[in-house]
Amino acid sequence: ETVTELVDGSEVSGSVEPGTDYYSYSQCYVINAEEARYAVTVTNKSSKSVDLYCSNDINQNGSSIGYVNANAVSTVERITSADEKLYLRIRVSGNFSDPLEFTIKAEKVAPAELTVDEGVALNSKSQWVSFTAEEAGQYNFNVYDTSSESGDTGVSGFELYEYKDIMETSYLKWASSGSSLSYGMTRVMDQNETILIQVQYSSGYGVLPESR
Repeated sequence: ETVTELVDGSEVSGSVEPGTDYYSYSQCYVINAEEARYAVTVTNKSSKSVDLYCSNDINQNGSSIGYVNANAVSTVERITSADEKLYLRIRVSGNFSDPLEFTIKAEKVAPAELTVDEGVALNSKSQWVSFTAEEAGQYNFNVYDTSSESGDTGVSGFELYEYKDIMETSYLKWASSGSSLSYGMTRVMDQNETILIQVQYSSGYGVLPESR
């Protein structure tokens, strides 16, 4: 079996060929992981939905860790240990006649630096940001559409999760974005205190705006 390594930050193209069984799989892709949080992004270029399967054993298809709609993009994250191997395959259910095209990308998650004066543009459905308070005080973290005619406008459709560390699986606090200061995440912070936030986009709401 052909196995293609997904190097950190690399994106490769692939396809699922029509098969004789109800389930058809792509070739195998492997992440030779470090101790880190990885984001795996699949861009489905076909008119049929697909599943992302993952296993630590090259001889096993594993289990589904993500579902990608037709002509859509989906990102899932996995926390890995040093020297762990993640074997990934794209699975298609049902019958189809033409190869289904996709791209797959793996990269280590690194939070972007957020300041009071400089925001972070959201370019995926999951964005990590870190903020260090230069002064003690109350801070509100929200998502804004900077392209709106009325100026920076708070938008709904995003969820904000505070984590102690990027390797944690459980969040400390949750909030939803919105059009006023009653939305978003509000924190009282000490001087030089740092907060780590994961912003997740809900595909049920419009387009992905930039953040402030």
